[in-house]
Amino acid sequence: MGFSFGGFLLLRAVAFEKRVKLCITDPGNMDWGTHFADIFTKAMKLPAPLRPKMLHNLMADYAWKHGVEVSEVVEELRKYNNEDILDQITCHMLVLDGTAEINKGCAKVFYDA
Repeated sequence: MGFSFGGFLLLRAVAFEKRVKLCITDPGNMDWGTHFADIFTKAMKLPAPLRPKMLHNLMADYAWKHGVEVSEVVEELRKYNNEDILDQITCHMLVLDGTAEINKGCAKVFYDA
C-alpha cells in the first residue's frame, strides 16, 4: 500500500516485482512529476516578491532529495512518469483518489489507463 508519492513509487514496484499479488495505491498517480513540474514552472514566472516562500523551500527540498541543483528540479521531476510501465503491472489493484491530494482526479486517469 502506498500513499501520496509512495502511491506513485508503488506502481513502479509492482510493475517489476511479480511476487506482489495485491496493490493499494492512494492516489493512483502515474505522472507525479509533470504535475509538480508544471506548478513550479508557473509559479517561477511570477515576480519574485509574489512567489510564495514555501515554493523556494519546496524546490530546495526536492533538489536535495533528488541530488540536483535547484535550477534542475523541474527537468528532474518530469522524469517521474509511469505511463510506459503500466502494461507491466499484473497484480490486482485497488486505486483510491486521496481527498487531501492536490492532484485530484489522477486516480481516475490511472484507472482508465
